[in-house]
Amino acid sequence: MIRLKIKHPLDGRLLEWAVSIPLILLGISMLLWNKIFHGSILRILVGSIGGIGTAVVFVAVGLFGIAALIANGSSLKIGPHIRSVTAIIRAVIWMSFTLSMAEVSIAQGFPSPMVYFFGSFTMAELYISYRAVLDVRSDL
Repeated sequence: MIRLKIKHPLDGRLLEWAVSIPLILLGISMLLWNKIFHGSILRILVGSIGGIGTAVVFVAVGLFGIAALIANGSSLKIGPHIRSVTAIIRAVIWMSFTLSMAEVSIAQGFPSPMVYFFGSFTMAELYISYRAVLDVRSDL
């Protein structure tokens, strides 16, 4: 029976779980080890909202993403809305990572592999946001 309870929330939402949990862990790590603020992938975010702000955003977006996934199973009105908003915020995060890695790529004279990964994550999150909005049920 446990297998079925775990399987249902993961079906079709695995990417959302897989990015929400590491955001929380990265945010907490950033608060514990401030040297992480200087990572090249974080240049744009840390430069825009500061190290602590970035860490707090990561933790909050990760927690809201998980809350949305849990709520999505209980409410087809609120859950998809929260999923959509958190996917858009994650898309912005991944796009900032992509741009930071593009800067690194230009400086080093060859592409960073992270440009491809985070560029793909950005597009996937935009699709998740679109798809979540289609799941909203206003008649409930």
